[in-house]
Amino acid sequence: MSQHPSISSSEIGVLWITYQQKTMVARMLEYFIGKAEDDEAKKIMKNLYEEINPYIIYRENTRDMSRRRNSRSNRVHS
Repeated sequence: MSQHPSISSSEIGVLWITYQQKTMVARMLEYFIGKAEDDEAKKIMKNLYEEINPYIIYRENTRDMSRRRNSRSNRVHS
């Protein structure tokens, strides 16, 4: 039996939507930071990007860890 608490499908859905939204905003910021001519606007966008990006990296790392854990679990039960 798993030692990790169960997570409901609605909780997974909220996590997935949040990840998608933050990833989309980060990609848009990357584009606009590259195109910005106004230094103040660029500074604001960079600050927001730096605030959002660690969350995305954390989610991607935990997703990869979960996939590896599930893959090992499937091999053990096969």
